[in-house]
Amino acid sequence: MSRVPKVLCLVVFTVGSAFAQKASKAPEPAADSRTNLHPVIFQRAAPAVEATASLSSAQLAQANFRLAAEDEVDGMERTLGGYVRAFEDLNIAEVKQVWPDIDRQHATAFKDLFAGFKGVSTSPRLVLQCAIPRLSAGTANVECRETITYQSGKGKGKTKELGPVKVSIQMKGESGHWAVSDMRGSD
Repeated sequence: MSRVPKVLCLVVFTVGSAFAQKASKAPEPAADSRTNLHPVIFQRAAPAVEATASLSSAQLAQANFRLAAEDEVDGMERTLGGYVRAFEDLNIAEVKQVWPDIDRQHATAFKDLFAGFKGVSTSPRLVLQCAIPRLSAGTANVECRETITYQSGKGKGKTKELGPVKVSIQMKGESGHWAVSDMRGSD
């Protein structure tokens, strides 16, 4: 039972996400939420997250950012939807499909986190709410809020929620296909 908190602490330090635990009970996901092939990740009507890039002011001065176009947002949403499904399936091979150049530190953190969830929990539910990405030279900076809900213990365990936390996701695009290139917790 104590393995999940230890694994989560490891993930906090290695992935860079500062997960905050909420004491309130999370709402139950809709029965068909996992079958949605195109999850709504980007909040197009109103930004759900501050659209601030996690770059230094010197880098911002040199870069020429623009907001992503609708077709670019759609492509990024498909990729991030794949990440959400991989996370919820606790499948590192699927994570590597959307993040092909994942480094050893991040891959190990995901493996440890997934092992912790497999040991004491039902499959987690990951919710990403992201602002419209800012692009520069084929690279997108996506600012999101990430929330994870899970049950501690098999069967009728207590539902717990981690987050929401701010996460900055960098993506690279080529010919309409987007891949995650980095992911970090942000302040």
